[in-house]
Amino acid sequence: MTVPYNGFISYSHAADGRLAPAVQRGLHHLARPWNRRRALWIFRDQTGLSVTPALWSSIQRAIDSSDYFVLMASPEAARSPWVNREIEHWVATKSADRILPVVTDGEWRWDRSRRDFDEASTAVPPALRGVFDEEPLHLDLRWARDDRHLTLRHSRFRDAIAQLAAPMHGVTKDDLEGEDVRQHRRAGRLRWAAVTSLALLALLTSVSGVFAVHNAEQANASAREAVRQQQEATAQRGSAAKFAGEAQRQQEMAERQEARARDAADEAQRQLTRADSAAARAAEQQRLAERQNTLARESAREMRRQQERAEEQARIARAQQRLAGTATTEARRQQKIAARQEKLAEEAGAEAREQERIAQEQGRLAGEAAAEARRQERIAREQEQRAETAKADAEREKANAEREKTNAEREKANAAREKANADQQQRIAISRRLVNEARAILQEEPQNALRMGIAAQRIHPEAETRRAVANLIASTRYAGAIDGVAEAEHGPGNLLVTVGDTGVVSLWDTTDRADAARLATIGTPGPLNNDMSLSRDGQVLALARDGVGELWDISVPARPALITTLPGDRYYHSVALGPDGRILVTGDRTGPDGYATLWDVSDRARPRELSTLTGSVSSGDGFVFSADGRTLVDSVNGTHVWDISTPAEPVARATIPAAGSVFALAFSPSQPLLAIGTSLGDLDVYDLTNTAKPVRTAQLEYDATTLMLSLAFSADGSVLASGDSDGRAVLWQMGAYPRRIADMTGTGGIEALAFSSDGRTVVTADSAGTAVLWNTTEFAAPQRLSESAAHDDQLQAMAYTSGGRSMITTGADGNAVVWDVTDRRSPVRRATLPVPGFGGWGRTAIGPSGTVIAGSGAEDGVVVLTDVTDPAAPAHRATLHTDVESPTTLAFHPDGRTVAVGGNGRLELWDLAGHRISILTFTLSSVGDIAFSPDGRTMAVTAITTVSLWDVTDRAAPRQLSVLTGHGSTVLAVTFSPDGKTVMTGSYDHTAMLWDVENPAAPRRLTTLTGHEYKVGAVAFSADGATVVTAEDGSWAILWDVSQPSKPVQLARMRLDQYHSPVDMVFSADGNTLAIGTNYGWDGRLTLWDLTALTGLRTDPAALGCTITGRGLTAEEWAREVPELPFQLTCGR
Repeated sequence: MTVPYNGFISYSHAADGRLAPAVQRGLHHLARPWNRRRALWIFRDQTGLSVTPALWSSIQRAIDSSDYFVLMASPEAARSPWVNREIEHWVATKSADRILPVVTDGEWRWDRSRRDFDEASTAVPPALRGVFDEEPLHLDLRWARDDRHLTLRHSRFRDAIAQLAAPMHGVTKDDLEGEDVRQHRRAGRLRWAAVTSLALLALLTSVSGVFAVHNAEQANASAREAVRQQQEATAQRGSAAKFAGEAQRQQEMAERQEARARDAADEAQRQLTRADSAAARAAEQQRLAERQNTLARESAREMRRQQERAEEQARIARAQQRLAGTATTEARRQQKIAARQEKLAEEAGAEAREQERIAQEQGRLAGEAAAEARRQERIAREQEQRAETAKADAEREKANAEREKTNAEREKANAAREKANADQQQRIAISRRLVNEARAILQEEPQNALRMGIAAQRIHPEAETRRAVANLIASTRYAGAIDGVAEAEHGPGNLLVTVGDTGVVSLWDTTDRADAARLATIGTPGPLNNDMSLSRDGQVLALARDGVGELWDISVPARPALITTLPGDRYYHSVALGPDGRILVTGDRTGPDGYATLWDVSDRARPRELSTLTGSVSSGDGFVFSADGRTLVDSVNGTHVWDISTPAEPVARATIPAAGSVFALAFSPSQPLLAIGTSLGDLDVYDLTNTAKPVRTAQLEYDATTLMLSLAFSADGSVLASGDSDGRAVLWQMGAYPRRIADMTGTGGIEALAFSSDGRTVVTADSAGTAVLWNTTEFAAPQRLSESAAHDDQLQAMAYTSGGRSMITTGADGNAVVWDVTDRRSPVRRATLPVPGFGGWGRTAIGPSGTVIAGSGAEDGVVVLTDVTDPAAPAHRATLHTDVESPTTLAFHPDGRTVAVGGNGRLELWDLAGHRISILTFTLSSVGDIAFSPDGRTMAVTAITTVSLWDVTDRAAPRQLSVLTGHGSTVLAVTFSPDGKTVMTGSYDHTAMLWDVENPAAPRRLTTLTGHEYKVGAVAFSADGATVVTAEDGSWAILWDVSQPSKPVQLARMRLDQYHSPVDMVFSADGNTLAIGTNYGWDGRLTLWDLTALTGLRTDPAALGCTITGRGLTAEEWAREVPELPFQLTCGR
């Protein structure tokens, strides 16, 4: 069983062989309660380990069961492999916040610029470098080298141990020292109580002795009285001789005395009997003690009665003495009688001697009875004391038992908490492992990667895991898969037609892309020698199956019906339907060179042969029609362009040469563009506006070592998909300059591609026999809601107003436009008003409430403030005659009472009444962008590659606090997070950066956001501060989760229109809408994006993952991936 420890001491035996035990003893004894062996349980190898064949496993278990890791840092410890291994295990399984460094020798220095220990820190083990986010507080014991230092009696050592022990106790150092004093005083009180109890016991013993001595004296008095009675008897014998006359009476009296003596002897015997009975009863339990005490008191009373009898005999003797005087005369008279009775007197003397002996025996017995009575009384007192002691012991044992029970319950609760903590740490570790493994296989095995991510969230459903799983989902386009597929083609709606690897044709409903439903099948398993073509309306399916040409009616996909079979005098190898479904081309392999035939299938039940293409088609492969159906292209021995305006008389118009074999063709459905893929990996785009003279308009960069196997255009022609022999499917954004927008990886060469009619899905069929459905955009990617022409010149600024129902935009056309965005899909321009003061290349800005706008000219430095609370009646607010010659930026303070004007090396603060507040100058640099923190206390100003932070609490005397450096080129944008603790910057160097400015005098860079290919000209925080967006010119805007600013997670990318430069971005207050202002040449445009799906992804990414994958890990997969935990259902099915 593993013992739970409060702390684990990791140290070097060579360096700290004496100090480590002293620290352990100090932690054991400081503030130790009187009823516990130790204040804390601290593990140290020499005291915590027994002889074992598994040393590291034992140490590992001790680390896992410890709350804190005490590192005795020294150069020897830094070099120790054991110390480093122990640190590595702790960091891998537990929080670095519970590492307590104790420096015992060497150097320990923190480099704030690097946010890590500097290289000269000889006491820092390598395993500890890079672990802490900020400088840890350490305990310095380098002074403790003498034995007299290593004891809690040494005040400095005691203070150090208190500082080290405080976090383990969960209290402050002062509270711990107070507890130690209380425990010390409690122990003193207990010692005083023990001494007092012993003293009382001694006193009681003394009193009992006094009583015993007193009883002994009484017994001695009784013995003396018995002796005196003996003397009295002797005197009586003498008197009897003198008073012979009374001999007879004396004899009678002696007989009575003898009777009384016999009675006394009997009584003594009874006393002995009672004493024996009392002795026997004394051996019984406490219940007889009271009776024994009563018998002792009765014995005492009997002694008093014996004493009273002795006194009675004394009175009788005195009465006899008195009678003796009276009897003198009578004695002489009876002298004769005495002589006669002398013999009788002698006999009476003998009897008297016998009585004396009896009296002596009675005295002895009385003394023994008194002694026995005293002994019985002592035994009774001892029994009573034992009973009291037993009672006290019982109460003490009961109290101890209660304390033990309480301690046991506390230990049980602590153990439960420790187990819960251990379980939680294990779950966190497993969750992180699953996420890391999922990231590693995401591109090759997206389905398994997502299932592992789902399991990670179910195991540890905290924010960190949800962010990671959301990133996994956002990083893949995988939507579902169908096994056993060799070719696939999408129809209208959710119809998908596949040719299986066994030759069976299947029709599918892909409404649920993760679990496509098979509607029907055509044919039976056989040789894989099939081709198919689906009419654009999804009504007719043309098939070439094992040399047979067929037309099928699939208007009801669940019940396909054979329409007709093409003439059987040839071997049909390939088929292609024209865009209107009226023309069919078939590739034949009947002759040595093969040929192609054009058919009229207007009457689908009776196809009519129109013409034959000869001289160029050797295999009958690769036919594509233009969007208008007037042009046909084949791909054998080059690429041949045919004019089939009159299908019965096709005309060869051109041949497009290729460096290698042409393996793939695709015609754009919206433009006369032809894409050609070759065996050398070339991907070219040709303009066939003039079919006789094709013009290559683009040559897309691709890997020349792969084969281009398949091509397909989306329904609107905006996206081209290409598939190669390496298993990559690439999406290209078409335009004047096509660009690569996404890569997807299959399990084999991509032999077929097809887009869904809505363009949301592209399906790939690979050589491994798997059809994979992919999203053409990222999961939960923002959807473009609307795009509006905002200004006739470049847009400059924008802001939400009226609780998000309205927006204001300003532009270089000198106008401000008020928009009603209640209907996000159709923003309405409510008002257009001029911006007074704007001129030439001037600037504009919008106040925080949207009620004030500012406009400046290009050179005169004049800024005009206008109140637009009522857009129908704008009112002049103030005119600022600044000394900024060429204002490049304007910014309002959050309270709306101050405006900043920046330009060439100068920045001025003005109030809205037209008074200049302060002036800042920037040597050899121009002011770029300006931002205020939400509380208005800090201002950020960009100047070339730096950002300076200013304290503007006193706006009349701004004070520079710090400068942010790190960008490799000009900083274009800066903004604060809603809580004011983070600054984000965007730069010409293609990056954005997040900075911690909670202490603006000592800022630090948190992270760099990468992934852009061009300058990042706009950045923005969401209202809750958990999301940021960064945008680059003419390419992408990227959304990031920054709920942990030092660990941002990319959520989604929005594809911006080519040549559109982002200027400003703002989130709606509810976070469901993002407004992006862009400039296309001289036109300013406002675009609204819907973020609702992204919000859902972040709320429960595992739920969306289950929708994508169709299921979670099976029990077998769980056992393989998560052997540490019992199987749990992750997707509900």
